[in-house]
Amino acid sequence: MKFMANSTFATSVERLEAASAAWLRDLEEQGRLSRTVEAYASTLADFTSFFGADEDKSDIPSYAEVLLWRGNLESRGCRERTIAQYLRQLRAFFDWACEHGWYQANPVLKRLIPTVSDLPPAEYVALHDWQLRRLYTYERPQNAKAATYPRNYAIAILLLTTDLCNGELLHLTPADLHRADNVIAARDGHTGEVRQVAFSDLAQSAVQLYLASGIRPQDLPDTAPLFGNTAPKGSFGPRTGDESREWQQGSRQWLSTLVERHVSAVAFVRGVRCEELRHAAAQAESAALSEARTRQARQNALLLERMKSRP
Repeated sequence: MKFMANSTFATSVERLEAASAAWLRDLEEQGRLSRTVEAYASTLADFTSFFGADEDKSDIPSYAEVLLWRGNLESRGCRERTIAQYLRQLRAFFDWACEHGWYQANPVLKRLIPTVSDLPPAEYVALHDWQLRRLYTYERPQNAKAATYPRNYAIAILLLTTDLCNGELLHLTPADLHRADNVIAARDGHTGEVRQVAFSDLAQSAVQLYLASGIRPQDLPDTAPLFGNTAPKGSFGPRTGDESREWQQGSRQWLSTLVERHVSAVAFVRGVRCEELRHAAAQAESAALSEARTRQARQNALLLERMKSRP
């Protein structure tokens, strides 16, 4: 691909914007996932806005400006792990920009980026046993929407009973679910690598109830996303950039919002993210909860049989 790195730009901001656009195009041509490109674009837009607002800025982004930007992220309440991710993304951009002649040196020095060992442990919202039992139970509260409850329940159960990460869950298809072997073939959204994840009786029954509900169109092939929607682009729809009404994989934001709303409606606790749901289940293992999961799996199976017997 041909780049215009040697072109003359009126301002340093224009040069940064042009380099950013070229890099994002390159990522798209490499076949990177759209949400990955969007994440990089968001980070670059934030840094460019901050860089352009500084009247005393240098001709090219410097270590000092990156340091000030990091401080700005901290003052805005960003978590350290989030800041580390943004800095890694910005460093990746400048690595590319230096390689292609846009800049001479990368201003994002490695010492600016906290390593995982330097970061404090992630803070999680604690869930009590009674709240987990409510999440296991297929019983819709009045403040939960009937139209989407089976889907939300299935997603919550998968997060509670497997170690699927967000990307793996979003990439699931019915073809990845191997009930006979009690395993899920989970695919990494970035690398495409596949690993086997235990598929419990409760998780199987929850997914069956979801599929029987008709929320996922019955005529879709087994290779289409297990969880998705037909909403246009937005905070609760797929991030595709068009107004397509076809069944599409949901975004990470969609998944996060869905989980927070479901847990709030069912367990009466706000702010629970996907990671916290997985963490709560892993830390709250007990014989009583194990029995609750087994009992609910049997009840779900009976409910599914009654649904199938209806005319």
